[in-house]
Amino acid sequence: MRSYRIPVWGIVLAAVSLLLPVQASAESVPEGAIGSVSANGTTVFFYDTSGSGGATAMWDAAVSASEATVTLYADWKSVNGSYLVQSGNGCAFEGSICVPSGHTVTLNLNGFHIDRTLVAEISNGEVIVIQDGGTLNLTDLSGSTGTITGGKSTNSAGGIQIESGGTLNLWGGSITGNTTLTSGGGIQLNGEGALFYMSGGSIIGNQAGENGGGAALNGGTVQLVSGKIADNTAGQYGGGLYVQNVSADVQGITIEGNSAGSGGGICIDPDAALSLKDTSIRSNTANEAGGGIFAMASRPVKLNGSPEVLMNKLSDNSQSNLTFWVDETRIYGGGRLDVSGLQGGRTGLGFTGGKGRKLLLVQGSTDQSCFVMDQAGLKLLTEDGDLYLRRPLQAVSHLTIALAVCGGSILIGAVTTVVLIIGKRKKRRDRRRSRQTRG
Repeated sequence: MRSYRIPVWGIVLAAVSLLLPVQASAESVPEGAIGSVSANGTTVFFYDTSGSGGATAMWDAAVSASEATVTLYADWKSVNGSYLVQSGNGCAFEGSICVPSGHTVTLNLNGFHIDRTLVAEISNGEVIVIQDGGTLNLTDLSGSTGTITGGKSTNSAGGIQIESGGTLNLWGGSITGNTTLTSGGGIQLNGEGALFYMSGGSIIGNQAGENGGGAALNGGTVQLVSGKIADNTAGQYGGGLYVQNVSADVQGITIEGNSAGSGGGICIDPDAALSLKDTSIRSNTANEAGGGIFAMASRPVKLNGSPEVLMNKLSDNSQSNLTFWVDETRIYGGGRLDVSGLQGGRTGLGFTGGKGRKLLLVQGSTDQSCFVMDQAGLKLLTEDGDLYLRRPLQAVSHLTIALAVCGGSILIGAVTTVVLIIGKRKKRRDRRRSRQTRG
């Protein structure tokens, strides 16, 4: 199996400086050029002389080398609302831009837009396909935001399809306005050995009929360290992200304004895992469960640094932030939260589903002083050295508490006032006792 190393910040910055050429000044770009290809120390400019023929020739030149950089100087729109390239470039999907196996292409949108302009969904209607063994570095060095848009698919991603073994490094630009009838409105990561790394850029305003309006991540390796995922929708699970058969490391991301049946911001499939660090998940909505995050996974959700999961709601306007699925027929291997790396932040907790009345929060912890409840009827209890959350029999299914971890400030709504009052009373008592001791 192919092994991939996810770049850290220093490696990423170094890679950007090496792969991307110095952006040409306005004076150095020939009049009428639609783009350029830099490979093997040479830069060649291309012109749109026959519909999209220039764009096709430009991409053919890019994938004729093992590594190349494509820079746009004009918008790139499809021919007759279907074909972005006409040759297929050795790929099975004609009409999409394709990164073939064994090739690395850095695509600098340069403030321009690649628009497939599909009116209705078609089979394999994605904008870009990354084959097994292919690598796409997507960026925008213009200071503005170029877009990947206009993809509409019946059976694959709307925007970018990453096949098993393919790699997408998203360093800039926006994947926006793409749709699919299945999963992965903006991006679909599909299969073993695939890699999706995001450091900058955005995934905005995409739609999926099933799962993963912004991105459907199934298998492979996922690390998101900065950027924005917003205003995406999914008919079933995961408006922003749908995480399936993969461990997703999400850091420094803003996830907001997404919506789905369940898991408005993120949905975690039973065989997946999520690590959340310094990430803001706000103002997402769900019809049924998990306005912010809906976690069906058997592995704990890891909260690191200072994440915030707040102000997410269900369609009835009730608060629903991080919601766990509990089912007595399913055996979970441990606590549902891993807070060993948590330093602060704010989040709301709840659970729903099945006949389960207890949620194992933190395994091997009986410290209830770190938790502040924000819902009548919920009780924190210890049992066999573990900390549980329990709801009453016949209680409503969607419940929310505020989680306060020792050393952090994690409060929601009215709880803030209550805790402040309690804190002031405690200080007054301490001062009185101190004076009595001195007296």
